[in-house]
Amino acid sequence: MKYIRIFLLYFQQAFVYRGRSVVWFFISLFNPLILLLFWYAALTGGKTTVSWSLSDVTAYYVLLIISASFLDIHIEETVAVYDISEGGLNAYLVKPISYALVKLCNELPYRLLQGSFGIIVFCIIRFGLGISFSLVNGIFEIITTVCMILCAFCVSFLFKMIVGLSAFWTTDYTGLAEMTGVLILLFGGFVIPLEFFPSFWHTVATYTPFPYGTYFPVLAVEGRLALGEMWRIIGIQLGWIFILGVTYRWMWKRGVRLYTGVGI
Repeated sequence: MKYIRIFLLYFQQAFVYRGRSVVWFFISLFNPLILLLFWYAALTGGKTTVSWSLSDVTAYYVLLIISASFLDIHIEETVAVYDISEGGLNAYLVKPISYALVKLCNELPYRLLQGSFGIIVFCIIRFGLGISFSLVNGIFEIITTVCMILCAFCVSFLFKMIVGLSAFWTTDYTGLAEMTGVLILLFGGFVIPLEFFPSFWHTVATYTPFPYGTYFPVLAVEGRLALGEMWRIIGIQLGWIFILGVTYRWMWKRGVRLYTGVGI
């Protein structure tokens, strides 16, 4: 009987954190579903099968390693758990400094360190294993690609800061964090390139901020985007930076009013 009671207590706990269970289900759902969409498009001869060779695919995933190490921001846990839930935010509220800029300084060393690891892996694959593939060339294309990468970093950083600030209104932010993680994997091009998506889902992805944080910068570095297309994408990135920046300011101002700073 006591084990039945223990089971019922944990059953209640599972329903308290039911959002986490929903997210875990979607994680197990989305990856096979995306691969199913890919094979559906490939086997039915859809447009997503064009223009990609084995060399292109190899270059894409190798460059994705570097892109993820530089641009895949992980600041949301620090913001939500250590600062908001555990009360670490107190130290920032009494100082004349920008919280976002401090978190930016916090995250940059990790991105540079992990990015250097990604470059090492790239050099091993490119020069050690002798696997060659094309990269962007031309001075204007290279400068534009660098601009796109910087904008991508801003998009990713602001989005993850917003996810972290959600802890002002929730007792367990992990459900939202894991759900957005699934969307980033899905629409950020981490599972398969968006060009392999059916037309509808490819269009849906381009209306989210996720491909502008990783996918399109990888295509630019790979040299798959024309100069005009790169500037169009930078324009969209700047639009997302504005939207996310305004959202962050709104959440910060209202969230601080709710903050109690008692910790856990």
